[in-house]
Amino acid sequence: MEINYKLYTQRSISIATYIGGPVAAGWLIRENYRSLGKDDYGKHALFISVIATILIFTAIFSIPEAVIDKIPNYLIPMVYTGIIYFIVEKLQGRDIFMHKENNGEFYSGWKAAGVGAINMVLLGVVILGYAFYSPTPVDVDKYNEGFASFQRNEQEALKLFDLIENDEKEEAIQFINEKGIFLWNQNLSLLQDMNQIPGLDPEYIDQNKVFTQYCLLRIKSYKLIEKALIEDTDKYQPEIISIHKEINEILQMN
Repeated sequence: MEINYKLYTQRSISIATYIGGPVAAGWLIRENYRSLGKDDYGKHALFISVIATILIFTAIFSIPEAVIDKIPNYLIPMVYTGIIYFIVEKLQGRDIFMHKENNGEFYSGWKAAGVGAINMVLLGVVILGYAFYSPTPVDVDKYNEGFASFQRNEQEALKLFDLIENDEKEEAIQFINEKGIFLWNQNLSLLQDMNQIPGLDPEYIDQNKVFTQYCLLRIKSYKLIEKALIEDTDKYQPEIISIHKEINEILQMN
């Protein structure tokens, strides 16, 4: 029997979960269900993943700062990734196993990591937005303008993952060279300008240091992604995933 669809493995879903949270898992579980002709199950899985994400971050934000600072950054993602791994085993383990036994094809872990990265950014926007609307700097308008430009550049630069998701390899390479890295460097310049705002609260300067590290990690990952696409290899995937984990930890700290 010829199988003309692909699935995500449990390992790929785990990679996406660790990077992008439960919503990333819900998205990939939904994609598997859609491939298996079970659209309703997929919709339910995605809905539950959104609720789970809200509950997790509500719980995290309710923990006193003195306590949360003592929890290793990797621990919470590891816990929910482990839970979701066993949920996937229960829900789709047999389907994934039979697909493999029938020589069915699977999406690469690289593609799953891209989905996780996109979802991580969505979470990051919420977290960074929370930080942004806390103590107000002296020149509110100038800071707001700089941060808005930062977010626009970020959203534009992250379109790279749409190209990767659609298997548009050449377009992705061109995007990195002509636009992606340029936009992250532009954000680094924006952060430097924002730090020069007279009377800026030190807390915002510290926050901008985190944004700077975030941009530098993005640039590093884009260069590796470009090499992986040009060489058509997965050998850089572990390093790319490691960078995305660093980004995830940075976003969770703020």
